Amino acid sequence: MKLNHIYKSIACGVLLAMTATSCDLDYNPVDTYSDVTEGVNKTDEKPIFNSVQDVETSMVTLHKKFRDQQEHWYVDKLLIGDAHSDNAYAGTTGAEVVPYETNSIEGSNSVLKRDWDRFLGDIAVANRIIVGCDQLKALSESERGKYQSQAKIFRAMVMFDMVRLWGNFPVITTVGGDITEDNVEEMYPTYFPPQNTAEEAYAQIEKDLTEAVENPNTPTNDTSDKSILTKSVARAMLAKVYAEKPLRDYAKVIKYADELAADGFDLVEDFSDLWAYDTEKKDCRVRNTKEAILEAHFPPGSGNWCTWMFGRNLSNWDESFTWAKWITPSRDLIRLYEEQGDTKRYNESVVWYDCGYNLLLMKPADRHAFLTETFSDKDGFGFSYIRISIGCSDFSLSEYTCCDTKGIENFALQSEEKDYILPILKEILAINPSIKVIAAPWTCPKWMKVKSLTDRTPLDSWTNGQLNPDYYQDYATYFVKWIQAFKAEGIDIYAVTPQNEPLNRGNSASLYMEWEEQRDFVKTALGPQMKAAGLSTKIYVFDHNYNYDNIESQKNYPGKIYEDAAASQYLAGAAYHNYGGNREELLNIHQAYPEKELLFTETSIGTWNSGRDLSKRLMEDMEEVALGTINNWCKGRNCLESDAR
Repeated sequence: MKLNHIYKSIACGVLLAMTATSCDLDYNPVDTYSDVTEGVNKTDEKPIFNSVQDVETSMVTLHKKFRDQQEHWYVDKLLIGDAHSDNAYAGTTGAEVVPYETNSIEGSNSVLKRDWDRFLGDIAVANRIIVGCDQLKALSESERGKYQSQAKIFRAMVMFDMVRLWGNFPVITTVGGDITEDNVEEMYPTYFPPQNTAEEAYAQIEKDLTEAVENPNTPTNDTSDKSILTKSVARAMLAKVYAEKPLRDYAKVIKYADELAADGFDLVEDFSDLWAYDTEKKDCRVRNTKEAILEAHFPPGSGNWCTWMFGRNLSNWDESFTWAKWITPSRDLIRLYEEQGDTKRYNESVVWYDCGYNLLLMKPADRHAFLTETFSDKDGFGFSYIRISIGCSDFSLSEYTCCDTKGIENFALQSEEKDYILPILKEILAINPSIKVIAAPWTCPKWMKVKSLTDRTPLDSWTNGQLNPDYYQDYATYFVKWIQAFKAEGIDIYAVTPQNEPLNRGNSASLYMEWEEQRDFVKTALGPQMKAAGLSTKIYVFDHNYNYDNIESQKNYPGKIYEDAAASQYLAGAAYHNYGGNREELLNIHQAYPEKELLFTETSIGTWNSGRDLSKRLMEDMEEVALGTINNWCKGRNCLESDAR
């Protein structure tokens, strides 16, 4: 049990004692090097340090990096770690953040580029201390050991993050000298080093940390100041390294965890001591807790803005709350807390605040009044159509389908349907039983996807990909089972579309499906299976923009499918969105195929289209959606709102 507690402490990594006031990053570190400050020795070589005070100044700069470079030490660390795990969702729609949620990170990602540049800069600071201390004869052996071991721990921490992010990277342990015409070939590799393998990186990390542990001059755990790089920090890092390196060594994990316990670390009795403010809300309740292995101290007024990115400033509840939140606790994490009855961590780890659009969090009376005003044909607006997703949508808190385990026999409604969607639908139908429910998938199960139809290489991604024709029948069965499952819950599905936005490759959950694919899927699988199952559910094709995303070969998408009589017999019509093109396309399609119906299935409001500017949106939406679609032969209309849940 004791070891289990220590492991939990290790998992914390760098523990922050957070207070928030204003952003105050130090972009001008105090130890700049020049001939004036460092001098030139008798051999005309610039020494890195000329005095012990110079080393002390560099050590201050090294430790300040934990405090002053909050982006890559905290913000990005939490984003990369928690958004890639099941702990949290990336909380914004920014182009630099979404790829962490969709597992589509590219080398050009601005977050990764920032981290790469800063990590290499951090390593350079550590290298100057390590190399410079060897040059400086004025240092005693104990001073040299104290400074170098802390720099090695710091360098190992940085390299540990780099090897987990990139695998291979340049393992730099030297300081580049001046380049002259005589030494350019010798110095070139120090400025443009080759990448090392992950195995070589881990070897250097282990070497640095082991030397720090074994060096008698490395600082030891100081219960009054946890902001120092100590033997205990090195032991915690070694436990993590041996637990995560390619060839793991759990005996050493236990060894270093036991040594941490012997150093005096344990879980705090009150979990809130790690995060809470004092009674006056001016400072942390406790600093240097027995659970903290390394703390970065942010005294009141010191500029820790990280809390703005993840929740609310406890000392000023409304300060900068409109900043985008980079991680949002996952439903699975919240469910785990609830199942274990862990109310302490539940309350301390998750910031809660009212959100009027989360229907299930509203008071029942308030929710009923809102739904009545929206859907009642007697006491409200009388909306007659509802559109829901089959599986997840790009508004869902996580990506999933109803058959994520390979094999259609594994189909089952998930908690998202059973706990959230179905209860609200039943409440709406009790208010207006004539409501028509339309459904569309954002993606098929990943095991049905291929990268392209030419080579049919499997694609393990929620984003992009195409439906493998070998799974047409299974996917049609998926639709039938989903419709029947909702029917069993008392919900009749009026209509489905084979794919939401089939020409959009980049949505967080998406499936690319050109008109030929949709035609063949409907003709050979979906239509026949729905008919054989005796379902009255209608099928509408396309479900995308007026302009067909400007793909010439996809113009007149539904019309080309209609031309195939074997497919057309199963189709009620086509569905459209208004994110591109002109509503006149509705009239064009109607005039060419007057026997087919038209549905307008999606529009939305948000910051991208002045969604909070009522004077602008009201007139445009009245013209384009409320009147423009009806006057061009459309039936249903659905609107998404960017803050809806």
